[in-house]
Amino acid sequence: MSGGRRSRLSREDSDEMYSSDSGEPNFKKMKSNKFSNSLNQGKDDVANKLAISTARVMLGLSSKNQVLNKNMIAKILEFENEKGSGMQFKKLILPILNQLFNDIFHYEVVELNSKKSIQQSIDSNSTKEQKLVPSDDFILINKLPVSLRALNYSFMAEYTQPIGKSLKEMDKPKENASSTSIYGENLPRPTSILIENGITLLIICTVLLHGNNILQSDLLLILKTKFGLAFKEHEIVSILGNQTLYEFLAQLHKQDYLDRTLVTNTDKNSNARSLISKNAKYEDNNLMIKLGRRCVAEWIYNNNNNNNNNNNNNNINN
Repeated sequence: MSGGRRSRLSREDSDEMYSSDSGEPNFKKMKSNKFSNSLNQGKDDVANKLAISTARVMLGLSSKNQVLNKNMIAKILEFENEKGSGMQFKKLILPILNQLFNDIFHYEVVELNSKKSIQQSIDSNSTKEQKLVPSDDFILINKLPVSLRALNYSFMAEYTQPIGKSLKEMDKPKENASSTSIYGENLPRPTSILIENGITLLIICTVLLHGNNILQSDLLLILKTKFGLAFKEHEIVSILGNQTLYEFLAQLHKQDYLDRTLVTNTDKNSNARSLISKNAKYEDNNLMIKLGRRCVAEWIYNNNNNNNNNNNNNNINN
């Protein structure tokens, strides 16, 4: 081989070409490695493309408290013309997706435990982390540090419109043409969303404080007598997302914040089965409510995150 020809080869290619024991040029190996590198680069490009597409879908799903499941992943692959290309979601796409969400939004993509394992592992005294039973259902969890969340809340408290006087209107529902009970008619729209989220948190805490095991009839009684949420059975309420309280509870079940099971009687050891239909009607004293798998996942992650932050602060102080 001439000096001019040899000079045009990179040092890496030269070492690779003469890597055989005999010292003879190994063109076949060099060609194979280049093809392999090109193939890996192609997979990385496809994985990046699919991760970006999945991120767009997950943001929409997260705003509705819905999960990314394997059916949705298959639709994304089909939409991007990558169906049957051998792209493994957990191995190739998920790491890039997690990095993307972490860098931009400070979110983490978390796989939920299977519904069956949640029912078996969560008892009345513990919400500690259990061994994951894969479900192929994924959600976004906020990784924003507590200090930054507090700063955000402080900003909102200082610069948002005072609503103290308007809250008195919560006791005076007004029915419009669609028979929807409107509480706090003059409240800013974001406030009504915060109230809905607050009621969700109130229900979750009530379930937890009752040993993570409460009949729906008892929950409704507590909401009515202790917190003044005395809505009628068929009353459509604006601060519950323009739905009845019963529909609101069914929605929390569908979003995996609650897990409602149908029991044959009030004995906690009786047979129970998970509810499927949102519109099915059941007696309140036959529905047992526990924390759902989304609620458990968020609870565990936030506790672990807070513990890590406290440990880091202690290390800095020491």
